[in-house]
Amino acid sequence: DEFLRCREDEIVGFSTESKHPVRSTRSTSATWNLYGYATVSSFARVCNNQMLTDEPINAYFTRLLQRELNRVKKDGMLMEDSYFFFSTFLLRKLADSGYDGVKNWAKRYKMPNVFDRSRVYIPYHNALHYVLIELVLSVLPRQVRVFDSVRGNESVSLQSSRPLMEMLLRGEHGRLDDIFVKEQISTDFNDPKEWCFSSTADLEKLGWSIPRQDNNVDCGVFCCMTADYRSQDHNH
Repeated sequence: DEFLRCREDEIVGFSTESKHPVRSTRSTSATWNLYGYATVSSFARVCNNQMLTDEPINAYFTRLLQRELNRVKKDGMLMEDSYFFFSTFLLRKLADSGYDGVKNWAKRYKMPNVFDRSRVYIPYHNALHYVLIELVLSVLPRQVRVFDSVRGNESVSLQSSRPLMEMLLRGEHGRLDDIFVKEQISTDFNDPKEWCFSSTADLEKLGWSIPRQDNNVDCGVFCCMTADYRSQDHNH
């Protein structure tokens, strides 16, 4: 509702100091949104039975990241126990340019390496469809979970994202500065004691209850809401 009270052509985002949408201009958008700007009309797509685009999804993930940073500050949590949120552009750039194209993305947000966080959330846009990738990196076996809201598409999403995730994780592992930490992390992704790649169907077989979309447009909303829910509680 707060977004919809703004003009459709206004640019809104989340300030690092405010819990509410911030009106801005394109020239100043970089001061409040880590991943770019979003117009009110891009958020309003969800009210018009249209699929969300990168803009509102990345603005929402910025809000989730800010919530996590606020929780770290409030609770005195160690950064290595916290979660991180990337944008939809990460895996797209990785696919186009290889690891060299994204090797400094974590440092851009003052995170030396993905292995410096206990969980990482990545929205993945593939073939006009959004899925959410969750990395759980603090326990063995380390988990790569692909949440897909379209029933029957689960194996496709896992197969298309797995080579990208292996490339990202292998590249980040190679750049770890702490030799002891580096030796504790295996990049043998086929070793079930070290890594587990799971599709939505795999998780449902384990008893997980995961909502599915019954139309062709809700994948972006699913991606945002699943990341929101999964990152709310550090005990699950």
